[in-house]
Amino acid sequence: MSDSTPSLEETRREIDAIDDALHDLLIRRTEAVQWIAAAKRGSAPFVPFRAAFRPSREAQILRRLSGRHRGDLPREVLVFLWRAIMSAKLALQSPFSVYVFAPEGRAGLWDTARAHFGAGIPFIACSTPLHALQGCAQDASSIAVVPYPQSEDSLPAWWSHMAQLDHEGPRVVARLPFMGGSPDNQALAFAAAPTEPTGEDTTLILIEVSGDTSRTRLASLFKQASLPAQIIAAAQDAQGKGPIQFCLEIEGFLREGDPRLLGFAERARDCLNLLFVAGGYANPIAFEAARQGQATP
Repeated sequence: MSDSTPSLEETRREIDAIDDALHDLLIRRTEAVQWIAAAKRGSAPFVPFRAAFRPSREAQILRRLSGRHRGDLPREVLVFLWRAIMSAKLALQSPFSVYVFAPEGRAGLWDTARAHFGAGIPFIACSTPLHALQGCAQDASSIAVVPYPQSEDSLPAWWSHMAQLDHEGPRVVARLPFMGGSPDNQALAFAAAPTEPTGEDTTLILIEVSGDTSRTRLASLFKQASLPAQIIAAAQDAQGKGPIQFCLEIEGFLREGDPRLLGFAERARDCLNLLFVAGGYANPIAFEAARQGQATP
């Protein structure tokens, strides 16, 4: 712009020029993604979904852009725009669908899923979280969006079925929304796709222990194993008898066979029936700071 105050028409022409430049950059970005896809797929028509979907890489991009952002445009809008761009480019590489827990009268997770993955993706409404997980398990090119586990559930809680998933089947790969959103519509995304450490991560595990195991003892066992763990949900039969299942978050990125998990299992061998690594996610921008003070169970 010139030193003098521009006219309304001049400002509109500048906005048009900026829009054209943004559009040109989107075209260039699409071409770059298509080049990567061609390198991955070889002679195949599409890239295998587990090779195309990189939730950890997406989180790193969003964090970087959020960190360099300035001006009056809300960061939530920035994240929303880039999420739509990345989902559209993912669909170009490997078409996918999303199974969402969205029973009649409960559209919260449906809105969360569409805001995260974009309106141009096929969505399938499921009456229960387990149906969403089953749909994802049967369709390797899909994602399941289910509720974040509740603090106290009666068996069978949906998350108690995670240990029944096939070894190569879907795992937790993301927590939604990545920024902003209603606290009542927190969700987990499952997919048969690998995750990588991003530097700010959370691992989700499922354990089953004998019914007389106290939370105090569990906290001590996790502390001895150097695992910063937090119970997010627990479930037992309606009579309060039998084994107790816990869904826990552990700060950091852990894989199956991590020495700390093996150490915990050894210390808890007299009461531990099951330990299952359900996956993990890059911490959403909205609560990364809050996690710094996370407590043990």
